[in-house]
Amino acid sequence: MKTIHPLEEKGQKWYLQAMSYLLEKDFVSFDKHMKQAKENYSVEYEILSCIGQLTESSRTISDIKVNPNIVKDIQLVNRNPDFYRLNTTIGEFTFSVLSDFLPLIKDIAIGDNNSRQRQCHEKAFEIAIKCPDNLYLVTGFVSVLSDIYTYLHSWIEWESGTAVLDYTLNAIMDINIYKILMNQSEPPLLRICNKDLRSGKISKDQWVKQIYNLYNKNQNVVNIEE
Repeated sequence: MKTIHPLEEKGQKWYLQAMSYLLEKDFVSFDKHMKQAKENYSVEYEILSCIGQLTESSRTISDIKVNPNIVKDIQLVNRNPDFYRLNTTIGEFTFSVLSDFLPLIKDIAIGDNNSRQRQCHEKAFEIAIKCPDNLYLVTGFVSVLSDIYTYLHSWIEWESGTAVLDYTLNAIMDINIYKILMNQSEPPLLRICNKDLRSGKISKDQWVKQIYNLYNKNQNVVNIEE
């Protein structure tokens, strides 16, 4: 039997619990289970959506559409480079706009937020290989949206491990803030110094193959009868 990744196990346990409530016809518990998931989903979605909108081009705070009961206040603390502070129901989150610091992604990263999605691996590799030798290319599972849905994601970390660069969010933020928002796997599946990428010790094809192999290694189909 394959080893299942803890974050995926958490999500599958959530589904199995929901199914058990239905099979037992415990609709009160089922409704409570679903309501809590919906609330968690809404909070995380609104915060991530807010960050994504703020890092688009030609956006002002007045243009941002979020639930004011979740994102209570948005402050532009600094301009050029832009630095924001969000006051939310689950705490305060601060971040800088990544494309303000990296001209190599400026033209593509500040466009429509949706266009940045599903490009995390390719763009993280591009950033890592073109930036100074003090970064790590990191790949692991993240479990956002109420810990129900888990997927593979790539991002960049400072060598000191204090900050994260995320292309899909177009943001730079403290690693502890990032962990709260993304619930990343600990430890990540891969953490590669960009010195090795720049020197050619690890090619892009080799890196992609490692991701593929590690992802499959951590997959498992849960049998409800177990």
